[in-house]
Amino acid sequence: MNNKNDYHSENEMEFPPVNFDYTPTPISEIQEKRDQLGDQKWINKRARVEKIVIKKNFKNIQPGECMKFMEVDFDYKLSLFDFHEESQRLLKNARVNTWNSSLIIPSSLKWTRKVEIYTVDINNEIVTARREETQDDTMIIWNWDTAVKKIHDQSFQESLDDIAKVVPDKKISLVIYKMEGYFSYYKGNGKRKLEPAYHNIDELPKISRQDFEYSVVNAQITSNFSITCIEKPHEMISMILQYTKAIAENPYKISMMQSHVQSGLKFYAFGDNKNTIKVDGNGFGLKNLWLRQICLFHTAGFATAQAICEQYPSPAQLMKAYEKCSPKEGQALLQDILIRRGPIELCKPKRLGPELSKKMYIMYTSADGSQVLGK
Repeated sequence: MNNKNDYHSENEMEFPPVNFDYTPTPISEIQEKRDQLGDQKWINKRARVEKIVIKKNFKNIQPGECMKFMEVDFDYKLSLFDFHEESQRLLKNARVNTWNSSLIIPSSLKWTRKVEIYTVDINNEIVTARREETQDDTMIIWNWDTAVKKIHDQSFQESLDDIAKVVPDKKISLVIYKMEGYFSYYKGNGKRKLEPAYHNIDELPKISRQDFEYSVVNAQITSNFSITCIEKPHEMISMILQYTKAIAENPYKISMMQSHVQSGLKFYAFGDNKNTIKVDGNGFGLKNLWLRQICLFHTAGFATAQAICEQYPSPAQLMKAYEKCSPKEGQALLQDILIRRGPIELCKPKRLGPELSKKMYIMYTSADGSQVLGK
């Protein structure tokens, strides 16, 4: 069985946050080196190598690549749960290393990232630095009977406070597993057939749903814990995989956000290429892009977008029409356009209406970026 060190090993070093962005050598330093060596080939080679380094560093944090640098530590007590083996198998299929360890917090998981940073030395050679960095996220999984005991003896909040003291800088998520089956059993007056996970239910004290919900809400407010109830093994497995994926992709998302901030945008415009409209150099695809843009308005479906597009085939034509209107006329310009959601013989057309017409006028004419389109 695999073993790894705990959160606080005596030999473990604390590292500063990783900077995944490689900064090329400043021009002044390159100029100085060129003056010293008088070698234009050195300059050209360094430029090529630095481009390679930037690509390699960025590739390591991209979705799809970043998972292979992650490790997930399972506390030994989690091996008693029915989701343990399958969750580790799926993580390994996703190229994530898993370990069974004796962690400082029982029944918990922790995530570690293997960091690889590439730089260029003075001889224009790529240098690789490797280290491990423990992530700030911790997940604790309590079985239903643990929660029942702690709520009954009023130690639920105290237990969470103790955990927070042990790992004060961690973002902690608590999962309470199979709690609903406990309440279902007593709802059926103890006659409900239970799965083996509830074999000791009659030996435990009885708590009300109200007591449980009060304890959970109070803990989330006072201890800043994220608490979730999960019933099924596949749901628990999915949650562990989702957490791992989110933690693995976090540096990539931070890098993308920083690039948008540096570009001067005051918002995060996510630069992916999912569900996009292809437009070629000849303009083919612009109509579909215009239809998609109209569909972004609330209550504007594809039939509505088609009806508007028949009257105004492009945003430029719509804005030219607005320029000839007064504000009152502009807000009412589109309201009488008829929308047909089926064959003319079967479906009676409906007017677009004043609300959407007003919103589109404000959207395409307002110079105030913070103006609200409407309720």
